[in-house]
Order: sequence, then structure tokens, then C-alpha cells
Amino acid sequence: MRQVIPIPFASCTFVARSVGLCGVQLARLRFLRRACGTPRAFLGRASVYFATGIGIRRLFLFLLMTGVQATCGLALADEEAGSDAPAPVPTATKTVNEDPKFQEKLTDMLARTEKSLKLIREQILQNQSAPFLANLYLQLGDLLAQKSTTLYYMQMERDKNTDLKVQATKKFSPVVVAQKEAISVYEQILREFPKFDKRDKVMYRLAISEKSIDEGAAFVATAERLIKTYPQSKEATQARLMLGQHFFDMQDLSEALKHLKVVMESQYPFERDAARYRVGVIYIQQEKHAEALQLFAKVATDDELKDEDNPLEVSLKTKTVSSNVKREALIDSVRAYTQVYKTNPDPVGFYSRIAPTESLFQETIEKLAYRYIFLKNYSSAIRLLRTLSERTADPQKVVNVYHEVLLMIPVNDRIDLPVEEMQFVLEKYNYYITHYTVTADTKNKMFDFFETQIRELGTHAHDLAKAEKDFARKKHLFERARLFYHLYLAFFEKGPRAVKIAINLGDVYYNQGNYLESGSFYLRVFSGEFGTPTEKVALIQNSILVLQKSADYSFYEQLRVKGLLVKAIRTYMAFDPKQQNDPGLNFSLCKIYYEQGFYDHALDDLLQYMKRFPNSRDVENATDLILSYFNTRSDFKGLTEWTQKILALNLPNTKLNQRLKDTHAKAVLRKLDEQIKTTQGFDMFAQGKTYLQTALASSDLATRSVALEQALGRSKAERDIDTFLAAAGAMANSERSPAKKGEIYSSMADESLAVTRFARALAIWDEMARTVPAAKTSALFEKKIRLLLMLHDTVQLGANLSSPQMNAINSATKKSLQQQLMGMMDSTVALPPVVYNYLVQNAANDDDWSALAKSAPKMPEQSRQQVLRNISSRCGDSLRFGICKRQAWPRTAAMVSQFAQAVARTPGQLANVEPTAGKMNVLLDEIKRLEGSADPQLDAQINVAASEVYRQFAGFLQRTAQANKEVAAILNQKAKESLTASAQSQNQCLAVVRAAPSIPQHVCHSGVRAQLEVVQLRQPSSQAPSISGDPHFPEAIELQKKIFVDRKNWRNLFDLAELYLKNGYYNHAAAASIYGLSSFRDDEQDFGAILGCAVGKMGFLGEGLYHLEKAGDINNHKQVCMAEFKQKRGER
Repeated sequence: MRQVIPIPFASCTFVARSVGLCGVQLARLRFLRRACGTPRAFLGRASVYFATGIGIRRLFLFLLMTGVQATCGLALADEEAGSDAPAPVPTATKTVNEDPKFQEKLTDMLARTEKSLKLIREQILQNQSAPFLANLYLQLGDLLAQKSTTLYYMQMERDKNTDLKVQATKKFSPVVVAQKEAISVYEQILREFPKFDKRDKVMYRLAISEKSIDEGAAFVATAERLIKTYPQSKEATQARLMLGQHFFDMQDLSEALKHLKVVMESQYPFERDAARYRVGVIYIQQEKHAEALQLFAKVATDDELKDEDNPLEVSLKTKTVSSNVKREALIDSVRAYTQVYKTNPDPVGFYSRIAPTESLFQETIEKLAYRYIFLKNYSSAIRLLRTLSERTADPQKVVNVYHEVLLMIPVNDRIDLPVEEMQFVLEKYNYYITHYTVTADTKNKMFDFFETQIRELGTHAHDLAKAEKDFARKKHLFERARLFYHLYLAFFEKGPRAVKIAINLGDVYYNQGNYLESGSFYLRVFSGEFGTPTEKVALIQNSILVLQKSADYSFYEQLRVKGLLVKAIRTYMAFDPKQQNDPGLNFSLCKIYYEQGFYDHALDDLLQYMKRFPNSRDVENATDLILSYFNTRSDFKGLTEWTQKILALNLPNTKLNQRLKDTHAKAVLRKLDEQIKTTQGFDMFAQGKTYLQTALASSDLATRSVALEQALGRSKAERDIDTFLAAAGAMANSERSPAKKGEIYSSMADESLAVTRFARALAIWDEMARTVPAAKTSALFEKKIRLLLMLHDTVQLGANLSSPQMNAINSATKKSLQQQLMGMMDSTVALPPVVYNYLVQNAANDDDWSALAKSAPKMPEQSRQQVLRNISSRCGDSLRFGICKRQAWPRTAAMVSQFAQAVARTPGQLANVEPTAGKMNVLLDEIKRLEGSADPQLDAQINVAASEVYRQFAGFLQRTAQANKEVAAILNQKAKESLTASAQSQNQCLAVVRAAPSIPQHVCHSGVRAQLEVVQLRQPSSQAPSISGDPHFPEAIELQKKIFVDRKNWRNLFDLAELYLKNGYYNHAAAASIYGLSSFRDDEQDFGAILGCAVGKMGFLGEGLYHLEKAGDINNHKQVCMAEFKQKRGER
């Protein structure tokens, strides 16, 4: 049987003679002085129990809940001695083991207790008739309880056990014996002294002693008797508190709450708040976190509860005595707080309001921070630790806390630690090692720790940024890496890895597009600012390459980057003298001086460069810089002079020399305007053409450029689209800058799209892809695909689907392409084989494969076989997907045909009715398994099949009725019901085909037996028109001109789309309508009517009807087209 070991209360002998913790004067009677020695302070303390398996926290909570305060153990025998009310106790933590000979003191205490016991027993024998005999017995019981306490602590000290989680073995039996003897004494008092004025206290101590040795039933009975007999006494309140704790330990929470809620209304502050605290703990168990938090806050803010009201509790681990119910409430409120305030918490504000002292506030906030770390809410934890750090003046404490926290947070979760927090702790660390006496070993360890943390935070963010695909996340991670690298270099500039960190920082700046800082850091690392680098050549080369990259610099940034580039190049040449003869580096120097505005110096340098390196590939670039200088200033005299100087070098570049000669000749063409106006055939109202002709006829670049610019401007004003586009094309062809050439082409394409010259736009994009290296060919290709989709030009789409650039288009465009081609496939338009192959290769889900399965008969053999193989492998014997049900249809259709043949051969005998009905039901179940495929074609087939099965069975029943007149009425009724079911299936078939453009309605009419085999898709009856150019007839050109000068008028674009529709340019009508839908939202119903008619007339009936359903009936297009398309579909 499990024994229960007491942790008895501390009497005057235990405390006053060993640890001396509290201050009440004791007896003045001689025998009391002999028992306790000279008057000493003592600690009133509750006797609590220790049961096997109960840990220290529950025991201490129990101590806190009971709040028992006992007397010295030798109460006064007369009125002068005063009452045995509890003495006030200090709230500050005291050290129990102030004397290292703690075990000796316990031994001495036991001896004194035994001596006191002997004296009190003698007093009892000598005073059997004395009026204070009951008091003497009470003292005897208290001394016995004290002896139990002392024995317990002696045993714990000998075993060096401090966790209070000990099995009760035989060596504890003296402790139990002493406590049982105390119980017998208390029971004797209650039995023999019915008029004793301290019976309530005796009863209370009896309950405590019973509880301490786990006599639960006796304890409950005694406590309830105390409550009933002395309901208004403080002991009754304390007993009820103990009962609440008892039932809580038994996990009888309802009974515990019943007692504790009564104590919550008590007049005694400690008992009241202790009950509130325990109810809060119960509420946490019941997950009533808001109610628990409210109770904990009441405890913490109760002004009536003074520090001295708190009983003390002893810790053998720390040799301290402390107790504070407010502290316990605050600490346990942490869990409730994190549950109640899961979003937007304000813990600092909350606990600032309820924490009674700064020390308790800081302790609670620290516990809450660790709680947040446990919950992996690291940002909240760090903010709280920052609050604590700012409220303490001890930098060592701050450093230690962050040291511990960083070790608690996993490396991957530190990625969101604020840089500001790490800067703050580093400042504290720096202050600590600077202003405090710290050993060299500690300094080294702290340096290594924080150096490692900051370095890993930076490199981890750097590595994640490089692998990240999301642009915003990548940008955020690079910025974090940059900040941490700067932080590292600020505090660990001479650290062992400063060189590597500075190189990493250069790489981060490069990835951020800050080439100025990137090149600067590479140059600084090369110069040894952060230590001695190992790969100096790579560093200086990186610096030069990065600083040459173009960026959006301000004026002063431009100056700085050029200056750094000069420094980097000259440094490289000094480091490696062979580089002084490098043409590329020398040209870069010349170009830098030119770009910085040192033209007099730079022009001479460029000329000397061409003379020194005549075969360099940068000779032409040097020439362009010189010519650009004079061209931008219209300095034709200077241009003539310098072209002659360059030609005099006799450069081995025939093409360049020829261009120089042309430039020289063009310098004399100053009076371009006069030349234009005197041109033969000059038309004042068509000046654009004249300027274009002059430009095309001129071999002078300057003249040509000016003439083309004039041609563009004037043709725009004259609404001359052809001249405008021709001039723009000529300008693009003559433009040397890839970027500018791309801009011109893009502008031409935009203008062409705006006036619905879609073929011209496609041609421009193709030209850009061929002639402009800088153009983003993948973006151009994507634009082309989108426009071909707008045009519904499946021929050109098919020609582009096999292009490698298909891999570069974005997912949205791919999805739109897949969806639209799938829709086109479900039509009567014959698609190119490559389209079917593309759809098969890019099918992504069961819906795609189901659609492909329906269209398999129209596909090329290779694509059709691939579809069938894929469906077979995906399905196996399962019918979980629609495509699997379609695959199973041929077998079911065969079963229907076999059933029809078998029924036709079955004699009309009554004996055959039930077997035939059974076969019908089995077949109908088989058909039913194919329902829910989301495949209109299959739905039509199974309804036709069901109709046929019912019809065949009805025929059999009618034949059987004719042969068996006695049951004819019944059989004919069943035949009628079967025919009704057949008609219902037929109606369901009609409902399906009405919504499916590819299935003719006649398949559902009675007598169509062939549908049991297959419902054929409407075979391709038309070839989708493919554009070969743009419509070019007077009415269309006139509307295009109107759009050219006024894009905001929706009517012009609508009239043009309508004109295309009437003249059979359906592709252009569709694309123009889509263009109008995106540009004029308020008129989308009108454009929708044209779009629906156009795509329907191309053969895409389903898509056409879809758009027409939502369109308006402007100019009766909707009504006419819908009637036409429905007729083509076979709808009535």
C-alpha cells in the first residue's frame, strides 16, 4: 500500500533555531523558555502532504492554496501568552541555508523537539486537573507534527533529493508514525474537551494532519465537520480552500469549483485570492481561457492582499523560502493570455496595468516571451525581450537573455528576426565588454557566439534569396542579407570572416541592382579594407564589370560610379601591368572621361585610342562617341573636321571608313527644310509623304533622321496611316541602338493593333524578333500567341505551338491557350493536327482527357492512340473518373445490344418474365454506373441505352400478355410503365444535347438504334479561316483613319468590327470585338454581339452562342446569328 509522506509545517524550533525567518515574540513562561530557548522569531507554516507521484509544483500550489499558519507548538497556557494567531511574514525571498551546516541544524532541531516533547508530556501528567490541560494537549500535537516535519527534511537532506517527488519507503515510517500520533492527540482533544474554546483550530489541524498522510476520507469528513460546526471562522474558510484543492487533485473539478467559488467571496484576502487563482487554473484545464485570465488579473490587482498575507513555502533545491499568490497568478496567466489574445496582442500594456511591481512585471513578460517561443511566435517573443532589455540597466542580463533565446529558436525560423533587435543586442554586448571587467575567455566565447549568429543570419537570408522564385520574397531576403552583412561589418570588421562577408555584400548589392555599391565593395575588399583577400584578380574584375553596367543613376551617383570605375581600372593596371595594353580597359577609360563631360580631353584620347588599337572591336564605338558629340550640337564644322581626322588614320575597317565618308558628306546638308519645300511634287496637304521620300532618298544619316521624324509627325496629323508606318519602319531600320529600335517597333505594333491591322502587327513582332537582339523575344512571342487566339487563327497557332519559345510564356497565357483550343476542338472546325498533338501533350487533368477522348475520332492516329493509352492507364478497372466511364461505354453498349437480341428471341411465357426482368435490372445498374461523367456525349448515350432497354422489355411484356390472357392486364400495365421510363430517358437525352453543340438532337428520337453503338461527333465540316493579310478596302481604311486620330470613340471601332463581319473578315471581326471589349467596358454587350456572330460563322458554334447569350441585340445581330447557329446545331 502506498504510504504518504508529510511535509509538516515549520514551528519555532524548526525555523527560529535553524533559519530564523519571521519575528513574533514567544512565551514569557518559564517552561516555554526552556522548550524554545530565548525568545526567537518563528515562521508559521501550513502542514501539507506529499503523495507518491505528485510533483513539486502541485505541492507548492497546495501550500499556497491552504495558507495555513500554525503556532510555535508550545502555545501559552494563560491569557498573558496571547492567542496563537499567525504572525506576519516577509514577502522577500529568504535563504534557508544561510549556515552551510544545514544538516547539523536539523539534527539539533530534532533534539530540541524531542526535549520539548518530553517536557510537555511531563506537564500533561502533572496538570491533569488544570484548566489549560487542553492547551497542553494541543501543544503536544503540534510538537509531534513538528517532529514529523524535521524528520522529513533530515531524510530529504541525507538523500540530496530536492524535487519532492519521492516514493514513501520504510525509511520514512518515523515521519508517518509521528504524524499519526499527532492525529490521535487532536482526536483526543476533540473527544475529551467538548468545551475547549479552540476546537475549531484543533479540528483544522486534525484535517491538515489527515491530509498529510493521505487519509482522504477522514480529511474530508473532518473538514466538512469544521465547516458545519464553525461556518464563520477563518479556519472554516481555510478548510473549504483545502477541500477545493483536494477535489482538484482528485480531478473532481465540479466539486472543487463548488468549494472554491464559496471561498472566492470570503472576507479574507489571501484565501479569497488563492481561491480565485485555483479556479483560474481549473478554467485553463477546461480551456476557459478568457475567464481564467480575468480571475488572474483580479488576484494581481487586489489591493487588499498585502505581501505579508502570503504564507511562505520552502524549496530544498534553492534553500529558499518564498510565496506570492500574485506572482503565481501572473505567471499562470501567461498561457491564458496567449490563448485569448491570439491576434494583435498588447502584453506590455496589459501586464503594466495588472502587475503590482516592476519585478513581477519583468518576470511575467519574460515567461510570456518564452511561451511565445514555444508557440513559434518568434516576432512577439523578440519584441517582449526588447521591452525587458530596455527596462533593465544590466547589459550582461540583456546579452545572456538573447544568447539563450537565439539558441532556442531554430536556424530556419530565425529568418524573420528583426535586424534592429540584433543591432540592439550587439550594442549591449559591445557596451558590456567595453565597460565591464570580463575575462578573456568569456570575451572570446561571446565574440564567437555573436559573430556566428550575425554571420549565419546574413548568409542564410542570402542563400534563401538566391533560391527563392517569388520576386517580392526574393527582394525581401536580399535586403535582410544586406542589413545583416552591414551589421556584421560594423561590429566584426576585423573578424575572421569579414572578407567573405564583404564579398557577399557585394553580391547582394549586385542582385539588388545597386551596381554602384556592389562595385564599390568589391574594390574595397580588393584594397584590403576588411582583411587580406585570396582571389584578388576575380575581385577587381568583378568591380570593373559591375561598375560598367547601366542603371538609373542620379547625376551625382553617375559621377561617383564613373570615378570608381576609373579607380578600379587604374588599380587593375597597377596590380597587373599587362592590363595596360588591354584594348577593352583602355576604351573604358576613354569612354568614362567622355561620359563625365571632359570632352576636350576625351576626344583626343579616343582618337589616340583608335590609332593605338586600330583592330579593336571598340574602334567603331569610339568613332560613334566622337560623331555623337558633334551631331547632338549640330556642329557640322566640327563634324567635318573630326571625320577627316579619323579617316586620316586609315583604319582597317572598310565599312567604318565608308560611314565616315557619308557622315562627312551629310555635314553640308544644313538646309533640309528648304530642300524639302523645293522638292518637285511637294504637296502642302500631304507633307508626310514628301518628307518620307526625301528621307528614303538620302544617304546622309542626319538628314535621313530629321526627315523621318518630320514624316512621322506630319503623317499623324494628316491621318495617313500608311505613310506613318512606313516612316516608322524606315526609322527603325536606320536606328543603331537596339533599345530605341525596339521602342520604334513596339510603337508601330501598337498603332497597328489600334487600327485593327492585326497581320501588320504580327509581321512587326516577327521583324523585331529577327533584327532587335535586345528585344524580349519571349514576350513578343507571348503577344503573338494572344493575338492569334483573338483572331481564332488555328492555322498560325498550330505553326507556332512547336516553337521552343512556348516554354517561356507565362502560365496564365498557357492556361488560356489550352482552354480556348479545347473549346475549339469541340466544334465542327477542322483543327490542324499539330493542335491536337499539343493538346494531348499538355493535358493536365481529367477534364482535359475527357474532352480529348470525345474528340479522339477527329485526331491524327498518333494523338488518338496516345489519348486511348493514357485513359486506359489512368482508369484500369475503375470508374472513378468521367473518362473511365467513357472508356467503359463500348462494353455496356454491347451488353444493351445483346439484351435486345436476347429479349427478341425469348418466348412470351410467364416463366420467362422474372428472369428477363432480372437481366434488365442488372443491365440498368450497369448503365447507371456510367452516370455522373460530366460528359454530354456519354450522358446522351447512356440515356438512349436506358430508353432502349425499357422499350425492349416493354415489347417482351406485351408479347407475353397476348399469350397469357389471364394476366394480360397486369403485364400490359407493367409494359406501360416500362414505356414511360423509356420516354423519360429519351427526354433526359434531349435535355443533354440541347446544351451540347457537338451532338445533333435527332440522336434521341425513337428508332435511332445506332446510337447504342456510338454517338458520333459532328465531323469537321469547315476549315477555320486563317488571315493572310489585313482587309484593305476604302470603307475599312476610312474607319481605320478615324481610329488612328481618335481611339476614345467606341463607335468607330464597333463600326469597323461590324464592317469586317458583313464583308466576311470573321477573324478580324472577332479580334476587333475582343479589342473593343477590353477597351470599352460600357459597350461590351454591343461588341459581344459582333464577337459571337464572328466566331460562330467561323464554325465555333458553341463559343458563338455563349457570347451571344450575354450580348445585346444591336442592329439585330444577336437574333439573326442565334437563329442561324441553332439551326446548324439541329435545334428546333
